[in-house]
Amino acid sequence: MTEKIMTVSLNPAMNVILWMDTLSSEQTNHVKMEKIEPSGGALNIARVLSGLHVEHLSLGVYGEDNQLQFERLLNHYGIHHNFISRKGETKQDITMILPKNTVIKTARNGVAISIPQLRELQQKISSCLAQGEDKFVVFSGEQPQGMDGSELLQFIDNACRKNAKIVLNTPGLSVPELRTLRPFLTMMDLSQLKAITKINFRNETTILRCIQSMTDDLEHIVVNLGARGFLYSSKEQNYRIVMPQNKVIHPEGSDHFLAGLLCGIVEGKPMAEALTLAGKCAAWCIAGGEKDFSRQQAEECPIKIVLEQM
Repeated sequence: MTEKIMTVSLNPAMNVILWMDTLSSEQTNHVKMEKIEPSGGALNIARVLSGLHVEHLSLGVYGEDNQLQFERLLNHYGIHHNFISRKGETKQDITMILPKNTVIKTARNGVAISIPQLRELQQKISSCLAQGEDKFVVFSGEQPQGMDGSELLQFIDNACRKNAKIVLNTPGLSVPELRTLRPFLTMMDLSQLKAITKINFRNETTILRCIQSMTDDLEHIVVNLGARGFLYSSKEQNYRIVMPQNKVIHPEGSDHFLAGLLCGIVEGKPMAEALTLAGKCAAWCIAGGEKDFSRQQAEECPIKIVLEQM
């Protein structure tokens, strides 16, 4: 296995994206354009890694009822995959994109994963990790129905006991649970950071002070500040990544950022360059996320990304 990055999808989806001029209860709302993508945090990241030409493997659990449709989507987006199937279907979410950068996103709960299926997936991850050099193992997105933070912690800990650099972008884990896993890279949005720390942050300086206090156990931390951009912290350096003051019209800018950052790290770029690439990947969502993502589009994105060292 030559892939340096594995993404793990515990709650995958197919996202139906609809571009519409109106959303009214008093008339028929016509769809101008639509497309369907494999979705969920880990698959969003895998889709961007494919566009960046980064070798990767996507693992997870999908439903057998619409398995062929789901596999066709994975293949279309160049996602190298090795999923296990379960009874039922992979959920379909709907995202509506309206004028003035308004986004309405729906997310179904999905179907619970059984203990035998979790063990089979855990074994797949462990087998891949046993084949040699350290690999990045990305857990991103919401847990499946019925799985709480302690169960997710146990699953990740059992699957990634050696040769794994854990990457997390998933809600539901407390600060002690995060410290137990000692992830290589942790990404969270500001509301999640507030929820797990019980702190009402006044400004970026207080946010940075908080995440700096975690870097003994969490090697690299990124906080999504929404329209204000991103904060990055490690023991060696801290940056604010300033994004344009627009709403991200595609709701997956955070996943694009994380994929771009992983790409830069795998390619051995200095952290400032890796963060700039990450910002460009996220900015692509602002510039026109209706097209399939590619590295050329990210690098040629006209939106300026500013890095401020803190």
